[in-house]
Amino acid sequence: MFILLSYYEYSTAENFLRQQIKTKTHLAKSEMINRVDNLVHNVSDSVHTLAAVVSIEEVDKEKIQSMLERIVAEHQDIYGMAIALEPLSDASNDQGFAPYYYHQGDTVAYEDLSKASYDFRSKDWYTRPVSTGKDVWSEPYTDIGGGNIDMVTFSVPVYSAPPKSRQLLGVVTADISLQRLGKLVSKLGVGENGYAYIVSDQGNMITHSNPERVMTNVSDIPVLPENREKMQQLFTNMLAGNTDTLRAPCRAKTNSTNNVAQCWISYQPISATGWSIAIIVPLDELNKTLLQYRDNSILITITGLLLLTVIVILISRRLTIPLLSLTQSSRALARGELDTEIPEFDLQDEVGSLARQFKSMQISLKDYIEQLNQETAQRERLQGELGAAHDIQMQMLPDYGKSSVRQGCWHLSALLEPAKSVGGDFYHYQMLDHKTLFFAVGDVSDKGVAAALFMAKTQTMLRQLCVITPQLNDLLALINQQLCQDNDSCMFVTVLCGKLDTETGEMELASAGHSPPLKKAEDCDFVAMETGPALGFYDDAAFAVTTTTLALNNTLVLTTDGIDEAANPADEHYGEERLQQLIRTAHSSDNDELLALILNDVVKFRADAEPSDDLTIMTITRH
Repeated sequence: MFILLSYYEYSTAENFLRQQIKTKTHLAKSEMINRVDNLVHNVSDSVHTLAAVVSIEEVDKEKIQSMLERIVAEHQDIYGMAIALEPLSDASNDQGFAPYYYHQGDTVAYEDLSKASYDFRSKDWYTRPVSTGKDVWSEPYTDIGGGNIDMVTFSVPVYSAPPKSRQLLGVVTADISLQRLGKLVSKLGVGENGYAYIVSDQGNMITHSNPERVMTNVSDIPVLPENREKMQQLFTNMLAGNTDTLRAPCRAKTNSTNNVAQCWISYQPISATGWSIAIIVPLDELNKTLLQYRDNSILITITGLLLLTVIVILISRRLTIPLLSLTQSSRALARGELDTEIPEFDLQDEVGSLARQFKSMQISLKDYIEQLNQETAQRERLQGELGAAHDIQMQMLPDYGKSSVRQGCWHLSALLEPAKSVGGDFYHYQMLDHKTLFFAVGDVSDKGVAAALFMAKTQTMLRQLCVITPQLNDLLALINQQLCQDNDSCMFVTVLCGKLDTETGEMELASAGHSPPLKKAEDCDFVAMETGPALGFYDDAAFAVTTTTLALNNTLVLTTDGIDEAANPADEHYGEERLQQLIRTAHSSDNDELLALILNDVVKFRADAEPSDDLTIMTITRH
């Protein structure tokens, strides 16, 4: 029985340790992917933000250069950043305008990429986004004449924003040094001889523990003859964006030519870039703990067999009573009776040690349960505080964030749903006099508590100033000046506001970086209007006012990007066209029914996916 139990215990532990080995490898790989994902998302978000600013605003050279220098100085993940504008843009000369700022030691250096010796229009980071019209991650390359290092570049084409005709303005880029990516990956290796590398979607090595292989195509990397077919299939699967873990012969160390071993090779794509990451760990290193445990188990088993008979005969009677007593105490502990008296034996053998360990365990369990109760209470307090914050934010909104107002010939409905307990969206409406309705929706650049505070500040100023500031452009300019003060976190908010003469239908609209509203008449189209920058960017920003008419039985629909950017589990976005088609085919003219129809369609599209952003809808109809 002792041999069988030892074998069973060893087999169970062996399976557990092998599973731990696989788990350890997958966790290391997941951590690498998360780190790289976070890095590339931070970089791409900065580029998209800057591209959005350039597309919607006339910006002069000094402001472009100031923005670039500030973003590069504040983001250590970004090695360098450039805005390459076509000669036709207002901020360019005959050779184009291409300022480039990059990290050089502890300072931010400047380089003009529009010089003839560099010719940025021939570079892959410029030609690919221009030709495809899409965001592009470049292959790894050495930037001669610019940053002068090995890097990858994220490029976003910039086009003029509506209502102007769509025209290519240029390309906004951000660079990540291969050295930084390599250091990031090298910190997350498994074991002493394990290593990892990143491969681009075209098979070029972005990082590798062997510097000579960086920027080398996987087809040119030497492999073991007996492993050639398997490695070719592995690289093919990696480039196809597959995920797998397999066992294959490999070189245990990257600088060795003879040290061949069996390894775990696990790979997975990095969705944001199209790259793939692989982690390679020798089995001997992973199995080291298992082998030690096997040797110890064998030694313990043999020793136990030699001594078992003698020990049992000598001490069985001596152990019976104490063990029965400890058994009763342990059963009481198992039932949760932590105040059970643990017997104390004046023994220096295993029984005495076991009794003392039970006593120690009893004390530890009490302490743990007390700590658990404290943490539970603290968590409940935090949830209560977040709930209170949610209630406070909803109280700041008209009708607690769900409005349906009918007065005379007009009907307004609105709804706000934060993605978290609190959020950054808001809406507001109020009558300025007996016939003039003021309305607005806004969206802060982030979510959570910080966005909620920024939203509260904006919404409070909007509610107070709309009464005393007759012109919408002056209202936005005044709020913008206040938000730019002490805005060290660089937060911003988009706002769309308007005034409606409820008797004649005459309407004024002004936008600060917000998407235009939809007007449902015979058809459903976006209102053609100019837009200024989001509030909080520049204290001297100017805004335009658009005049239009809301005829009888026409409906104006205002939303935030929580609608069109709602994503399903397949990472597909709801989109403006889907919203436009839904409103166009809606049969009911009732605002509440239209609002419910939009919300239900977005929730149905999102399915089981978590909300990616706060969601706000406002509808206004004249009858």
